[in-house]
Amino acid sequence: MAHYRIQMKVDMPEEQLFTYLATLTNAKDWEPGVSGASVSDGAPLGIGSTFELEMHSHTRSRPFVYKIVEFEPPHHCVLEAVTRAFYSRITIDTRSIDDETSELNYESALRRRGFAAFFNGLLYLPVRRTGKRAQQNLARVLTRH
Repeated sequence: MAHYRIQMKVDMPEEQLFTYLATLTNAKDWEPGVSGASVSDGAPLGIGSTFELEMHSHTRSRPFVYKIVEFEPPHHCVLEAVTRAFYSRITIDTRSIDDETSELNYESALRRRGFAAFFNGLLYLPVRRTGKRAQQNLARVLTRH
C-alpha cells in the first residue's frame, strides 16, 4: 500500500488541531490532490460522518467519499474511502505537548483494488511526492490558524 506520513509539532491546542484535520473538507486547503470537498451529511463530527473529496491526478478527477470509522476525540480518527478502483485510509493521531502545542501524526494510504491491484507498486512514487507537498502546505496552513 502506498502511503505518506506527516509528523510535526504544531503551535495549536490539540482539540483545535484534531477538529481541523478530522473535518476532512479542510483538506482542500492543503492536500495537493484535492480539488474540491464537501460534507456529505449534516451530522455532527463523529463515527459515520462522511466527506466527499474530488481527487485529481494528471487529467482525471475522481470522487472519494470518506467515512469516519474510528473516532476518539481529540486523539484519534480514522477515515476510509472505497471506490470501484481504490481503497484509501487516513489516520489522524494528535497528542498535547502543552496547552498551546500539539504533536501530529497523519498518515494517508492508497491502494488499487481488483485486477488493478497488480499495479499498486506504481503508486509509491506519486503518493510520496504528494506527501512531501502536503506536509509543506499543511505546515503553512496551520501557522495561519
